[in-house]
Amino acid sequence: MQVVKELHHLCYWLVRNYAPKASREGAGWRDERVPAVAGNADAVPRQELERLEKQLAEQNEKALKQQQEKEAQDEKLHAELQALREQLAEVRAAAEQEPDTHDYSEAETRHYLIDVELKRAGWPLAQQRDREYEVTGMPNAKGIGYVDYCQWPIKLPPIRPIILTPFRSKSQVLFFCLSR
Repeated sequence: MQVVKELHHLCYWLVRNYAPKASREGAGWRDERVPAVAGNADAVPRQELERLEKQLAEQNEKALKQQQEKEAQDEKLHAELQALREQLAEVRAAAEQEPDTHDYSEAETRHYLIDVELKRAGWPLAQQRDREYEVTGMPNAKGIGYVDYCQWPIKLPPIRPIILTPFRSKSQVLFFCLSR
């Protein structure tokens, strides 16, 4: 009982020192709060304990078997996924060897999809400067590039430039973002 009481004192000290605004009302030690020791009448018979122990062991074996089956299935799925990834990499590598001659029509994509969604989002796109806005500092011979769309706040420089065409490299994207 004394160990429990000392633990209470430690907890009280922790609250007092590290949570000073916490209420400590009624937090004093009282012996009646400690549960009474169970008597012989509350004891579980030995045969019942052995039965429960056996039942628990059976449940543990069943759960272990299920876990092992699940792990085996996971390994099988992981191997299958890895094989599919390798297959996809081969397909992509083969596709990159063949030149892409399809006309993706960036103008149609802008007109029928992107412009519609931007107008829905509240971008009126009413002025010429809202599209194909010229920017400087690009990493090319002229140092000039264009953002596909630009949103303009009142009396401030442009914000939210959107470039739809793919960059040739990650460094080009990073350069553009940092220079803005």
